[in-house]
Amino acid sequence: MKSKLKFLVLLLIAGSALISCDEMITYPSISDTSTNVHHPGQFVWHDLVSPNPKASMDFYKNVFGWTYTTLGSGESVYYVIHSNGKAIGGISKLAANNGTVGEWIGSISVANVADAVAYNEKNGGKTIFKAMSVKGRGKVALVQDPQGAIISFIHSESGDPNVDSNSVWLWNELWTNDIEASKSYYKGLIPYHVNKVDVAKDPYYTFENGGKKLSGVMNNPVNEMRTSWIPYIKVNNINSVVDKAKKSGAYIISEPDENVRKGTLAVIQDPIGAKFALQVLNITK
Repeated sequence: MKSKLKFLVLLLIAGSALISCDEMITYPSISDTSTNVHHPGQFVWHDLVSPNPKASMDFYKNVFGWTYTTLGSGESVYYVIHSNGKAIGGISKLAANNGTVGEWIGSISVANVADAVAYNEKNGGKTIFKAMSVKGRGKVALVQDPQGAIISFIHSESGDPNVDSNSVWLWNELWTNDIEASKSYYKGLIPYHVNKVDVAKDPYYTFENGGKKLSGVMNNPVNEMRTSWIPYIKVNNINSVVDKAKKSGAYIISEPDENVRKGTLAVIQDPIGAKFALQVLNITK
């Protein structure tokens, strides 16, 4: 019963990220300019669903200097995250009584959202919100993959940003409890070329498409944590940002360690429970 309740709460948490979509709101485009080009398999947007958006916004402002604009009102309010004046993501409020833990949910570009949802269901995944049109954004859907990771499918109406664009979001990594099943699933979804990283101490693979490394997959390093996508935020000084995160109430899951990617990596749980990683420049060290 406990595990079923936990699963339900997770679905409600994730679902609230799209509950806030209001047909009267024009949401920010995922690209600065209309490219009309799509890069299937690329992560193109990130949303934070939080039971306390004000606390979440304060935390990320203190740590990264992010600013926000507000769209909508009441239960449909959506906070657009800006870094150096550029829209990079959003924050939605977790519906009342549906949990106390926040979560980052990435949006992955797909050629056809309805087809991606059908593929997910055929392979044992669950649809949280079926394909819908979101003004300013395009076609979107929210699903849970067969291994438990929650992810949004998107086909942007304006096209995807350049894969090599200078983004705050450096990388996305799937921490899975079944690495072979996850590799097979995502290879069928995109399809990706799955490449083993030989220099990694533990099994590590990259998902690639069009000759570009787009994301990674590894065995879940956290006990009793469901399979999840973890976003990486690019930083210049890892120790300074970790110190700011600590002072702002975060729990440091993994401190910078010279034996792990030469001390360029840290894993953070923000005060509302959402997990993310910090990385200095090179993602594969």
